[in-house]
Amino acid sequence: MPCIPLSEPDDDNFDPTDRRYRCCFQHFHIKTAAALIGLVEVSFILFATVGWTIIAVHQGERALVQLVFSAFLLIGAALLVGALLCGVYMERKELVTPHIIAQTVTIVVLFIVFSFLILGYRGGPLSDADLKRRYGADIEVIAVGGIFICLTMAFVEVWLLTVVLRCYRFLRDKEMFTSGLRVDEL
Repeated sequence: MPCIPLSEPDDDNFDPTDRRYRCCFQHFHIKTAAALIGLVEVSFILFATVGWTIIAVHQGERALVQLVFSAFLLIGAALLVGALLCGVYMERKELVTPHIIAQTVTIVVLFIVFSFLILGYRGGPLSDADLKRRYGADIEVIAVGGIFICLTMAFVEVWLLTVVLRCYRFLRDKEMFTSGLRVDEL
């Protein structure tokens, strides 16, 4: 049984328990999975807030610019996650859309960072051979670890994006069925 079931033709009746609206090897309804993604992201935001606050307390005024920038990022992330959770709870696809856009931008940025890490690790055609020999094995391990972490994060974000996109599709299908604007009537 595939993780993401194959698409089936649209029926005349909307069935929210259909297997098209289940994910994670058919264990979760798509709304539940999207809500869990939102709750996990809330825990990440809380963890980042505590971490950046501790860093700011220890570094004092030196970290003020970083703290302000981090605060703006955290507020933006909290608003996006709040919109996702409200959209899932109130079944409004318009509130899920900003989260989809932000996840897409995040994936693009992660792949750009991944490509820069690869280029930085391997060096370009104009890189100095003596500079490459100065780095020890510990720097290589850090570089390869960063590349691996960035690629893993990108793949996890792609998986989370597929779940949120399927939740969007569920909300769209439900709205089309309940509003009376069925596909066969258009």
